[in-house]
Amino acid sequence: MTPPRFAAFAALYAGQQPALWAYLVRTGAAAALAEDLAQEAFIKWLDHAQAPEDPGAAKAFLFTTATRLLIDRWRRERRYVAWDDSTPANTTAPPADGLLSSGPWTALTPRERQLLWLAHAEEFTHAEIAQVTGLAPASVKVLLSRARQRLKARLMPTEQPDD
Repeated sequence: MTPPRFAAFAALYAGQQPALWAYLVRTGAAAALAEDLAQEAFIKWLDHAQAPEDPGAAKAFLFTTATRLLIDRWRRERRYVAWDDSTPANTTAPPADGLLSSGPWTALTPRERQLLWLAHAEEFTHAEIAQVTGLAPASVKVLLSRARQRLKARLMPTEQPDD
């Protein structure tokens, strides 16, 4: 690796690895799996002949790659469970403080958690989320709105009418 490419990689890794790991964990990967998938995403960035150097494009590349790696992992686990008739590996996020460990967050589907995390924790635009998830930008807008409504419904206690 040439010195300028190494410097670009080092800066990208330092800036994006914690965010990428947190995204994978909050989407539903175990901490160790998230670490492995994040590392693999960075390796794919290094191996890619035309990997984007622009920080924004590189971030989108990493999140897209990590998302695809996680989905591939889930698909492999589902296949192994079907063939082996055994219990699946633990793919839930480790306990954390606050909302992310509570019932409302964990009750959301992995797709809803993914969309909410990308939109609010990573501050991706709808177009960037569409690129990461492989959805159409219009679908992202609708699904993200539904995910917000679902989370809000779980966070807000239902009001009991007075009798």
